[in-house]
Amino acid sequence: MRSITLVIVFACTALVGARSPGAALGKSPDAAADATLDGRAVSMEEAVTHHCHDQYGSLRCFSDPDARDRSVAASSVGRVNNAAFEGQVAAVAAGYVVVYEHITFGGASVVLSRDYADLSTIGWNDRVSSYKVYTTLTGYFCEHSNYWGLRHSFCCFSQNNNVGGTYNDRFSSFELP
Repeated sequence: MRSITLVIVFACTALVGARSPGAALGKSPDAAADATLDGRAVSMEEAVTHHCHDQYGSLRCFSDPDARDRSVAASSVGRVNNAAFEGQVAAVAAGYVVVYEHITFGGASVVLSRDYADLSTIGWNDRVSSYKVYTTLTGYFCEHSNYWGLRHSFCCFSQNNNVGGTYNDRFSSFELP
């Protein structure tokens, strides 16, 4: 039975790599991202203390979350037409999830719009404490890299202001179908 599980995980990981934006640009899907903060190149350590979004194998970060959201809107299809998220930007075609380092949507944040077999490549391993979902699809956070360990699902324009003791600061991979 164990060999069947390994084959399925391997196949899922191969599919994730094939559809990621970084792979399309010749980058490894989970190679460490390049980072900018307010338009200037910075180290990943500095970037992830701000408000970022993933874009084509890079991490674009801003001092202000509103500036980040304007950047996402400029590169996305439209805005969310959901009363619970009135006025929030969304990449409607694919959707995304905004994760926060503290409960109640506090601290640094990053918009995740693709799968990450290893969140450490963008400086977010074991840091997620709350999140907001901007997609109609079900996705997953996993405790370990490569989609192993405890699995926490999310769906459909939901919010979680505190992932709780079991999951707080424990996510190491992220899957957005």
